[in-house]
Amino acid sequence: MTHSNLHATDCLPWQTFVSLGSTLADYLLVPALLYAFSATWLNGLLPAVPARAWVLAFVSFNTGVNVLGIKLQAQAHFALLVVELIALAIFLVFAIHFVFFARHGTAGWSITPFFQPQHLDGRFIATATSIAVLSFRLSALTRSARWPRKRKTRARS
Repeated sequence: MTHSNLHATDCLPWQTFVSLGSTLADYLLVPALLYAFSATWLNGLLPAVPARAWVLAFVSFNTGVNVLGIKLQAQAHFALLVVELIALAIFLVFAIHFVFFARHGTAGWSITPFFQPQHLDGRFIATATSIAVLSFRLSALTRSARWPRKRKTRARS
């Protein structure tokens, strides 16, 4: 009876390439896309601040948090979660007030806020879909490409 462990060196070169490539893309490409889209949106919201300044602020903030350690990173993630939940609560309060109390809503429930065919075109749908698929695929590839656990296998002779 022999015992063997599955090691990273047991992988084929193309498996290693795909694994490392997807991990690299997940850590570099996805944040870069998020920075670019967020900077473009914030530049439209605050035109006085150039998009490059937003990207620099995002990179500086994330670099600073990562350099200062995992405890600060955990605290920053929690603080950002709190900010997101507060923003969601404020949005919901204003939305409910706008629709139900200020009477700017329609006469009932409608899908109009979600689907307005006159404002959709193929280019918009293709762009949104490609961004969503890219982000999902990269994170899914990275999760599925982790090295397998070391397992003891028994070969019977």
